[in-house]
Amino acid sequence: FFISAMKVAERKEQYRLLREAVNSRDLKAVEQLLDNGMDADCGKQLSEQTGLLLAITANSYEIAELLIDRKASVNVTNMSGETALYQAAKRDDITLVTLLLNASADPTISSGSGKAPKDVTSDSSIRDVIATSKHPT
Repeated sequence: FFISAMKVAERKEQYRLLREAVNSRDLKAVEQLLDNGMDADCGKQLSEQTGLLLAITANSYEIAELLIDRKASVNVTNMSGETALYQAAKRDDITLVTLLLNASADPTISSGSGKAPKDVTSDSSIRDVIATSKHPT
């Protein structure tokens, strides 16, 4: 039990550091955390948002790209069932949408409200990019 509690505390501290680094858009700090063994999906085990979801919220292409390069799961959902692609589409950010689709994000995953990424963007070019994406089904 004691070792398990220590691991949870360690993960929580890693997640706190990750959240702070992403929110301040500190690419070097995120890279250092990853280099020191932090899981690219840190947060998932704690039922928190992953670093990738945090990067989308912070509108940080560079951090999102780094996390994807370090094998972050692109199809993980938050508590509302939203993927990173859903959040990027909702923000009408074609650069992040393209990055995520190129990393095999699944455009067919619907949120808890039943909406897919194409349903939440107001940008027709994003809808077109999603519609023509070559996601493996």
